[in-house]
Amino acid sequence: MDDDTRAWLRSIFGEPPPRDIVPGAGLTRDDVLRMNAMTGKPVTATYPGDVITDVDGIPIGVHPSRTEHITFGGVALTRSQLADLDLTPEDVPNVHVLPDPTEGESK
Repeated sequence: MDDDTRAWLRSIFGEPPPRDIVPGAGLTRDDVLRMNAMTGKPVTATYPGDVITDVDGIPIGVHPSRTEHITFGGVALTRSQLADLDLTPEDVPNVHVLPDPTEGESK
């Protein structure tokens, strides 16, 4: 999608832009603690509908969203991501802790 099309779409939807265009603040400490507690438990997930386009590729609508009942499988974070949130692997035993990409490299 080119910049002109993005600008046109933003002008249609007005301000503020839709949440999927504006990056969020990221995970918070409370988010990680909540996901740790939810691991293995039933949750409701909503999947947005696909965009419908006309023959020229211009969006003209959206298919309905679908909702499913699933089991939350957990989350994986690196050690440095946990440290940035002032958490340790012991604080969140249901979070899969990954090594940092640069862990083990000598400087």
